Amino acid sequence: LITMSKSTEGFLSEDFDIVIKLLLRSIGQKSVEEGIIKQVGDEAYQQVKRSLGTKCLVVLDGLDEIDIKRQESDEWLMGLIKCELLESCSIVITSRPHACQELIKKANRTIEILGFGDEEIKEFVQHSFPNDTQSAETFVQELEEYPQFYSLCNVPVSLVMIVDMFKKLKCLPSTLTELYKRFVVMR
Repeated sequence: LITMSKSTEGFLSEDFDIVIKLLLRSIGQKSVEEGIIKQVGDEAYQQVKRSLGTKCLVVLDGLDEIDIKRQESDEWLMGLIKCELLESCSIVITSRPHACQELIKKANRTIEILGFGDEEIKEFVQHSFPNDTQSAETFVQELEEYPQFYSLCNVPVSLVMIVDMFKKLKCLPSTLTELYKRFVVMR
């Protein structure tokens, strides 16, 4: 998903005419609607509101980063969650499940991401080394030698970090402590 979403030719650009992604932690004290207007502009927002034939995707990332009282008092946000606003748009709201249990119950559909299994890890590695099968194979071999690293790879962000480190160093460190130290130094 990470690789596909970065691509302008990925599935999002093919399925939708308009894609709006709003990091909810970045809106400060504004309402979610005001945050979207600030990001895309009033004219574009009005077009989205009127877009009956347009395929539109609105991604609100990090609902759990907004205070629960503020979530419940934001009528526009509640209208989105209940599918009462922007009816012609697809709405995706991301959150840690423990932070928004009551709001999640109001959504018409929820999806829980469980992380990568063995096949998804291999697929991600192949996508990470698109023209370099030798590096991909070496990476997988080193992961197999260090089970403490492999156990982290079911968490997508951890896998990204480990692949990134391998690409830069051409090998994996021998301990988790060394992995984290090197990652911090590399950033």
